[in-house]
Amino acid sequence: MKKVLVTGGTVFVSRYIAEYYVAHNYDVYVLNRNSREQSQGVTLIQADRHNLGDVLKDMDFDIVIDTAYNSNEVDMLLDALGGYKEYILISSSAVYPEHIPQPFEENATLGVNKYWGKYGTDKIEAENALLKRNPKAYILRPPYLYGPMNNVYREAFVFDCALEGRKFYLPKNGEMKLQFFHIQDLCRFIDIILNEKPTQHIFNVGNRVAISVREWVELCYRVVGHDVEFVNIYDDIEQRNYFSFYDYEYYLDVSKQCELMPETKPIYEGLQEAFDWYKDNADQVNKKPLFDYIDKNIKNIKNIKNIVFDVGMVLIDFCWVQHCKNLGFGEDIIESFDKHMISSEYWDQLDEGMIVEADAIKEFMKAMPQYREEIETFWKQPEGFVQEYSYATPMIQRLKQKGYKVYLLSNYPLGMYQVHWPTFSFYHEVDGYIVSAQERMKKPDERIYKLLCERYHLNAEECLFIDDRQVNVDAAIEVGMKSVLFEGYEKLAAYLNIKI
Repeated sequence: MKKVLVTGGTVFVSRYIAEYYVAHNYDVYVLNRNSREQSQGVTLIQADRHNLGDVLKDMDFDIVIDTAYNSNEVDMLLDALGGYKEYILISSSAVYPEHIPQPFEENATLGVNKYWGKYGTDKIEAENALLKRNPKAYILRPPYLYGPMNNVYREAFVFDCALEGRKFYLPKNGEMKLQFFHIQDLCRFIDIILNEKPTQHIFNVGNRVAISVREWVELCYRVVGHDVEFVNIYDDIEQRNYFSFYDYEYYLDVSKQCELMPETKPIYEGLQEAFDWYKDNADQVNKKPLFDYIDKNIKNIKNIKNIVFDVGMVLIDFCWVQHCKNLGFGEDIIESFDKHMISSEYWDQLDEGMIVEADAIKEFMKAMPQYREEIETFWKQPEGFVQEYSYATPMIQRLKQKGYKVYLLSNYPLGMYQVHWPTFSFYHEVDGYIVSAQERMKKPDERIYKLLCERYHLNAEECLFIDDRQVNVDAAIEVGMKSVLFEGYEKLAAYLNIKI
């Protein structure tokens, strides 16, 4: 019978490993201070790993499975051990900096991860200390571990929400993906390493396929036997105050693991096992006051049902400068147009519907009589003023596929609206729109936001408004909408958690 030393052995990872190897007929020793209940079938070595003395010097082990947090713990254990054959360190994916290319490969440069901080850098030092003294040791880097005995308030938090019949407050659209690994799969992979002794000694381990947080929550509710009602949180609230994970999406490259162990436990099955354990062991989980925060701070937040877009510089490029260049106008003309036309009070009046296009053109000619011909040429081809962004229509289609209603709220001159908008693909996808010139009011006048809500029977608290001007964003907030400043498609897509 092979002898296994498991450091710890009383909480989640180390406890499960200890019981797994007891069940597989190993002679299992656990090293801990005996401050918690011990598992059946293990032999306790009672000691503080930071002050081991001679407690291990006369003991030999076939296998050491260590969950050390830092280099000192590794060094002190190696100094104290009498002898061993195989050493496996359970490290972490926290060793990878968040800014390096993904998926993270085992040979990637390690460094500080801003989400995990000292925990990650301590794990790096533990790995280095072990490999310095034993280059043949094995190191495993898992993502989020789950399953029976998990004392971290992750799946258990969602189970509690389901058991209490609560709505679930979901970060944004819930499309952030997480990579998991069942604790039993970790043990199975350790078995494979011990049996096959691969030449590679550092492995990322985890499920090959990540899962969105929305899907994960739905599965957690399903194993409890309840349907989930989501409330999407777009407010600027620290995610960990009401949810189990950081706002951090990452992937491990687990291809090397999959070569040795192609199959992992289906996540629904793994969550069912986790819930079966939790029902009788809820007191073993370190629960955070997430419900308190939710009830005090975000319980009254309405679910976002409607996305309201500005048009110019959000869905289309107002490329009047390029239009001028295409017409052969020089920089002097463009500068004059900017000052006396685009930035003039008459353009604002066009937006507000207070002046018709013909009268505005007359005013522009009065202000720039030397460019009368160029002004006339400019306005003869208004289709050249704008160009639809390539992402606009796919983004709106994606939002509608996810169940949102989409509306437009734009400051736009009437004549240009009549020429431009029918040519925009996204125009034919939306559920409604307000054009300032038609209504003789414009943003940031609060009345135009209220008009949108009245006309389409919208609750302002259920609307997310997106605009490239802060003053318009602020006005939307004043009428009760959620609102975000547009700073480019990539940031918006990340905010909305959509990919096209």
